Amino acid sequence: MTRLSCNASSCINYTGGFCAAATIHVIGGDAKTSKETRCSTFAERGVMNAFAGMANTNISGELRQLITMEEYALTPNILCEAEKCRYNMKGRCSASNIQIIGEKAETTEETQCETFREV
Repeated sequence: MTRLSCNASSCINYTGGFCAAATIHVIGGDAKTSKETRCSTFAERGVMNAFAGMANTNISGELRQLITMEEYALTPNILCEAEKCRYNMKGRCSASNIQIIGEKAETTEETQCETFREV
Protein backbone atom coordinates (compact mmCIF):
# COMPACT_ATOMS: atom_id res chain seq x y z
CA MET A 1 0.00 0.00 0.00
CA THR A 2 1.37 3.40 -1.00
CA ARG A 3 1.48 5.92 1.82
CA LEU A 4 1.26 9.56 0.82
CA SER A 5 1.81 12.33 3.30
CA CYS A 6 1.39 16.00 2.54
CA ASN A 7 1.97 19.22 4.44
CA ALA A 8 0.29 21.59 1.95
CA SER A 9 -2.36 22.55 4.50
CA SER A 10 -3.79 25.28 2.26
CA CYS A 11 -4.81 22.69 -0.39
CA ILE A 12 -8.44 21.59 -0.75
CA ASN A 13 -7.27 17.95 -0.66
CA TYR A 14 -5.29 18.27 2.60
CA THR A 15 -6.71 16.24 5.48
CA GLY A 16 -4.52 16.21 8.58
CA GLY A 17 -1.26 15.33 6.86
CA PHE A 18 -2.85 13.13 4.19
CA CYS A 19 -4.15 13.76 0.68
CA ALA A 20 -7.89 13.22 0.19
CA ALA A 21 -7.68 13.32 -3.62
CA ALA A 22 -8.48 10.10 -5.45
CA THR A 23 -5.69 10.83 -7.95
CA ILE A 24 -2.76 13.20 -7.66
CA HIS A 25 -0.52 14.23 -10.51
CA VAL A 26 3.18 15.03 -10.07
CA ILE A 27 4.62 17.08 -12.92
CA GLY A 28 8.18 17.95 -13.86
CA GLY A 29 9.01 15.89 -16.93
CA ASP A 30 12.66 16.99 -17.08
CA ALA A 31 13.15 17.29 -13.30
CA LYS A 32 16.57 16.40 -11.93
CA THR A 33 15.74 17.34 -8.32
CA SER A 34 12.64 17.38 -6.14
CA LYS A 35 12.60 21.19 -6.38
CA GLU A 36 11.79 20.85 -10.09
CA THR A 37 8.64 18.78 -9.44
CA ARG A 38 5.13 20.02 -8.66
CA CYS A 39 1.84 18.59 -7.47
CA SER A 40 -0.50 19.78 -10.21
CA THR A 41 -3.50 18.53 -8.20
CA PHE A 42 -2.91 21.32 -5.66
CA ALA A 43 -5.74 23.84 -5.43
CA GLU A 44 -5.93 26.49 -2.74
CA ARG A 45 -8.81 26.17 -0.28
CA GLY A 46 -11.91 28.10 -1.26
CA VAL A 47 -15.51 27.54 -2.28
CA MET A 48 -14.91 27.54 -6.04
CA ASN A 49 -11.96 25.13 -5.84
CA ALA A 50 -13.84 22.89 -3.41
CA PHE A 51 -16.68 22.46 -5.90
CA ALA A 52 -14.27 21.96 -8.80
CA GLY A 53 -12.30 19.34 -6.86
CA MET A 54 -15.26 17.26 -5.69
CA ALA A 55 -15.00 14.86 -8.63
CA ASN A 56 -11.46 13.92 -7.51
CA THR A 57 -12.29 13.22 -3.86
CA ASN A 58 -11.24 9.87 -2.41
CA ILE A 59 -14.54 9.31 -0.59
CA SER A 60 -14.02 5.60 0.11
CA GLY A 61 -10.51 6.32 1.43
CA GLU A 62 -11.79 9.08 3.70
CA LEU A 63 -14.47 6.77 5.12
CA ARG A 64 -11.88 4.00 5.70
CA GLN A 65 -9.61 6.54 7.39
CA LEU A 66 -12.41 7.48 9.78
CA ILE A 67 -13.29 3.92 10.82
CA THR A 68 -10.00 2.04 10.58
CA MET A 69 -7.32 1.64 13.18
CA GLU A 70 -4.66 1.74 10.46
CA GLU A 71 -2.48 4.81 10.39
CA TYR A 72 -2.84 5.30 6.61
CA ALA A 73 -6.05 4.38 4.83
CA LEU A 74 -6.01 7.18 2.26
CA THR A 75 -4.09 5.84 -0.72
CA PRO A 76 -4.53 8.00 -3.80
CA ASN A 77 -3.53 6.96 -7.30
CA ILE A 78 -0.30 8.82 -8.06
CA LEU A 79 0.45 9.78 -11.66
CA CYS A 80 3.97 10.99 -12.34
CA GLU A 81 5.56 12.79 -15.28
CA ALA A 82 9.04 13.03 -13.72
CA GLU A 83 10.75 10.83 -16.30
CA LYS A 84 14.11 10.86 -14.51
CA CYS A 85 12.73 9.69 -11.16
CA ARG A 86 13.63 6.15 -10.13
CA TYR A 87 10.08 5.61 -8.81
CA ASN A 88 8.35 6.51 -12.09
CA MET A 89 7.05 3.25 -13.56
CA LYS A 90 5.26 3.96 -16.84
CA GLY A 91 3.73 7.20 -15.56
CA ARG A 92 2.82 5.97 -12.08
CA CYS A 93 4.73 6.37 -8.84
CA SER A 94 6.01 3.10 -7.37
CA ALA A 95 7.45 4.50 -4.10
CA SER A 96 5.91 3.04 -0.96
CA ASN A 97 6.18 6.31 0.98
CA ILE A 98 5.55 9.56 -0.85
CA GLN A 99 5.83 13.03 0.60
CA ILE A 100 4.43 16.15 -1.05
CA ILE A 101 5.52 19.42 0.51
CA GLY A 102 4.27 22.97 0.21
CA GLU A 103 3.54 24.12 3.73
CA LYS A 104 2.80 27.71 2.75
CA ALA A 105 1.77 26.99 -0.83
CA GLU A 106 -0.72 29.20 -2.57
CA THR A 107 -0.09 27.79 -6.04
CA THR A 108 1.05 24.54 -7.67
CA GLU A 109 4.47 26.13 -8.23
CA GLU A 110 5.01 26.23 -4.46
CA THR A 111 4.64 22.45 -4.04
CA GLN A 112 7.05 19.62 -4.76
CA CYS A 113 7.43 15.86 -4.54
CA GLU A 114 10.06 15.41 -1.85
CA THR A 115 10.29 11.67 -2.68
CA PHE A 116 11.85 12.33 -6.10
CA ARG A 117 15.15 10.50 -6.62
CA GLU A 118 17.05 10.83 -9.89
CA VAL A 119 17.77 7.61 -11.76
